[in-house]
Amino acid sequence: MSSKMTNRLFYLIHEATSETEHEPNMKKNLSIIDRCSKSPFKQKDLAQELKCRLKKKNLTIRFLSIVLLDMCAKNLKGTFVKNLNQKSYMKVLRQVATWKTQTELSERTLALIRYLKNNYSEYKIFSKTFQTLLHKGINFREDPEFGGGLNEKQLSKKVKTNNTQPKRTTNTTNNTFTSTRNNHQNHIIPEELKKVIQDLDVIKETVNLLTQLLLALEPNEKVQSNPLITELVENVKKFRQQLQGLIIEVSDEYVLKLVLETNDQVNNLIRYHTLMLKPNCK
Repeated sequence: MSSKMTNRLFYLIHEATSETEHEPNMKKNLSIIDRCSKSPFKQKDLAQELKCRLKKKNLTIRFLSIVLLDMCAKNLKGTFVKNLNQKSYMKVLRQVATWKTQTELSERTLALIRYLKNNYSEYKIFSKTFQTLLHKGINFREDPEFGGGLNEKQLSKKVKTNNTQPKRTTNTTNNTFTSTRNNHQNHIIPEELKKVIQDLDVIKETVNLLTQLLLALEPNEKVQSNPLITELVENVKKFRQQLQGLIIEVSDEYVLKLVLETNDQVNNLIRYHTLMLKPNCK
């Protein structure tokens, strides 16, 4: 994370591209775009953080990151796109586009490269990347779904219909923390416990973000000096108290199992954070 990047922006980017999202959240993406629209410095940080997210092995993170990157390029435009004018950045996009072809992730990445080449001819690296992929036999789709930017009406429509679109299945078998949303489709959840399921998803997302932040700390960086980590730790400790109450109150065996699993994850994370506070912890 850049030293100039605000903790809030970092949090929003990770939240919008979290492996627990499973599909693009247009409201979150638009919030990020709005926050960065008047700040070239924030746009630079945004571009660099998305580059880091695209390097992740998790396909969900990659997909959500390329969707957000595409929206930023087409709505923030010139100032933001200037930050993509790097050999290293285009190398990452090439790798994402060719890692597994003929997938939605690949098609969206190729469409973004085509868009950059067509609209920013002053940056030769975009055209060179496009030609390199052509020489490798990569086909660029002529598809309006991927081709152009979204105007305000289209964005508004996407936001309104976001919750009605079919869920996109994604392989997340390598994730440490996963959402419970898709795990209970075949189990009838009592109406009064549906709120508990939603709360568990929120807890897991917070645990996931805090885990990523702790793992991303530099060797000489003190964990207590990061205000976002401190805030998230306090939230996780409150969640632990909430989970203790649920363990006593919930009688449904399936939901109780989810509560216990989440409680174990929370306790393990708190222990890990406590260990990192020790002076001799590396």
